Amino acid sequence: SISTALNHLLDGSYAVAAQAARDGLATATAEGLHAYDEWLHSLAAAAALGAGEHERARGELESLAATGAQLRRGDRAFIHYLGSWLAVLEGDTAAANREAKIGLGVAVEVGIPWLECLARVSYVQALLSAGDQRGAETQARAAQLLAQRLRSPLLEVSAQLVAATTAMQSRDEEAALVALSAALTRAREH
Repeated sequence: SISTALNHLLDGSYAVAAQAARDGLATATAEGLHAYDEWLHSLAAAAALGAGEHERARGELESLAATGAQLRRGDRAFIHYLGSWLAVLEGDTAAANREAKIGLGVAVEVGIPWLECLARVSYVQALLSAGDQRGAETQARAAQLLAQRLRSPLLEVSAQLVAATTAMQSRDEEAALVALSAALTRAREH
């Protein structure tokens, strides 16, 4: 269920991804095996965010937060990443910045590089919303370097897109076009 939900999430089939996550949670309840509930709730929240269903995403995040001490630090980092995404979509700059900063700190501490890269991408968006161009540029460069080191096309596209956004915010059209071209080329290749 996790791989099915993740595959559909990544290809933009948010409703199918959410259903796969819910099916996985139902199976876990029926069989009494709850080892992956946090990831299934996280995938359901991400699918809801991708589909623009803020309340459903908030419900999934609240379900995750309610588990409290049971959450592993990597789970907590991902929850903060999703919380930042939700806050950005809702225009809550302070919450987006706080959640992104916490998520990045936990991801770095835990040593999950792909999550660190996602957290940096999220933090760039929060910093831009807060008007911190210099901070956004620093985080965008770090995300690009990390994505390249990880050789992840998905992360490379995300990092290049925030680099393009950051360059557009600083009115550097040439850098924005280079980053956007790199992102679209990488996306087309994969």
